[in-house]
Amino acid sequence: MRRACQSGQGGGRVVILMPLRVRLAPAAASVGIARDRVRRHLEAAGCPHLVEDAVLIVSELVTNAARASRPDRPIELRARLDGGRLLIEVEDSSPGVPRTRRLTADSLSGRGLHIVTALATECGHTPTPHGKVVWALLG
Repeated sequence: MRRACQSGQGGGRVVILMPLRVRLAPAAASVGIARDRVRRHLEAAGCPHLVEDAVLIVSELVTNAARASRPDRPIELRARLDGGRLLIEVEDSSPGVPRTRRLTADSLSGRGLHIVTALATECGHTPTPHGKVVWALLG
């Protein structure tokens, strides 16, 4: 278990939550499911200040993972709160290294990692035996 956000004056209440772990199909429909699960998890933890940025980051990371992954391998979304900080991880089956693209005014895609970098305190990726984990830290 992890200590979650505090609310109220003078320290308020502390909510203890298990880390979120969700297996998703590598499909566009999984993006909405992932956003909803993270939103509900953070609201239950009393962390409304993290919801908007976290949902956008999750949307971008799961979208990228769904595009990159093999269709027969699930994506795994993980989120952990610790002392008011949120670690978001998305694991996929692609060994490819995530790269930001050079954008132009006419670019219709390729903004995802730019958005994640702008919103996160830190972000990066870690290779795994079967793909990679792309992560972002908020708070």
